[in-house]
Amino acid sequence: MRRLTAALVLALGACAQLGAPPGGPPRHVAPKIVSITPDTFATNVKAKEVDIVFDEVLAEKPASQTATTLSGLALISPSDGPPNVGWHRERLSIKGKHDFLPNTAYTVTMLPGIADLHGNILKTPITIVFSTGDSIPNTRITGVAFDWVTAKPIPNAMVEAVQRRDSTDSTVYLARGDSLGAFVLAHAPAATYTLRVWNDANNNRLIDPHEVWDSAHVVLRDSTRLEMLAFAHDTVAPRIDQFAIMDSTDVRITFDRALDTAQKLDTSMFILKRADSSVLALRGVERAALFDSTRAANAPKDTSRADSIKKAAAAAAAAPTRGRRDLLGGRAGPDTTKRPPLPKPSRPSPVIEVVVELAEPLTPGTSYRITARDVRNLLGFKASPTRVFTMPKPTPPSTKPEAHPPAKAKADTTKPPPTRTP
Repeated sequence: MRRLTAALVLALGACAQLGAPPGGPPRHVAPKIVSITPDTFATNVKAKEVDIVFDEVLAEKPASQTATTLSGLALISPSDGPPNVGWHRERLSIKGKHDFLPNTAYTVTMLPGIADLHGNILKTPITIVFSTGDSIPNTRITGVAFDWVTAKPIPNAMVEAVQRRDSTDSTVYLARGDSLGAFVLAHAPAATYTLRVWNDANNNRLIDPHEVWDSAHVVLRDSTRLEMLAFAHDTVAPRIDQFAIMDSTDVRITFDRALDTAQKLDTSMFILKRADSSVLALRGVERAALFDSTRAANAPKDTSRADSIKKAAAAAAAAPTRGRRDLLGGRAGPDTTKRPPLPKPSRPSPVIEVVVELAEPLTPGTSYRITARDVRNLLGFKASPTRVFTMPKPTPPSTKPEAHPPAKAKADTTKPPPTRTP
């Protein structure tokens, strides 16, 4: 009995010394990939899912603003429906709605957002390419997706290429753009496709009515490059959204949607009438951005503040690091980091805001009616919206007494010292 008790004590002591205590130092690096099955660019694959093993236990929810589940981070191209991502602590299994098709090249992508239990996030995508047949097409559809109206790239744009064999059979290939709107859809077989690109803000992988999108007809042989100019495709004609009197001879009109790029900006586009229906002559119509830039270029420049800032920056650059903040008025030194400029579309963005220049000044206190005649949206739907406005009267000078009148000088009541008589 004593021998048994001693053996149990020794065993328990040995077990207590095995492994590190729970907790330990927190991890500060993103989870790393240990293995991927099948191997990327493998052919004749028989697997029914893609397995990715990491060196750390993963969180069951992604650290992403657009996806609420790990499945929301997955893309399988070609697609047969929503993907399914299984969580197995350090391993993720990715598969489609059905088994992989025979003789088909697949691209499986896990988008950024995978995190471990310490909150470290994998910020780069994981892409695996393989084929269930004996070859992988060496093809690429590349390009940049822009919001045409704002002339800015669409971050993380959704890309879809549909190969239609007949009215009931089609194959859908998917990809996602990067933060600057650039996209690559690779390894689709040479064929004819309908390419669509859109701003999938809610990550439902569908084009919602309010989302901007563009489409193109693509005959893919080996590679092709496109510029996609997305805009909201609606059947509502333009309306006047905002109206502002800039001065006595200029008014600014903002429409609620972009105008047809084929519509000419000239004085025939608008008609301005007084209350008695008499017409005021117009001198010109310009894009608001062009009008503002011209006015800014012709305005006198105040260089006093710019010169002071330059002098402070030069002094900060020449001074020790410790004193640069004080030399710039409590602010850190200038940021000299060079950032790549955002890409711009090759075609000018459509007009959404214009300035109408009048041939004579508006009369204060008088009402007017301005009409935009047959303005068309980008799909050609037209209307003639109207806005009634009144030129305000000038503000009369204030007649109120001053809140703090200047104090009157007090009389000097001090008596001079008496004069002594010798």
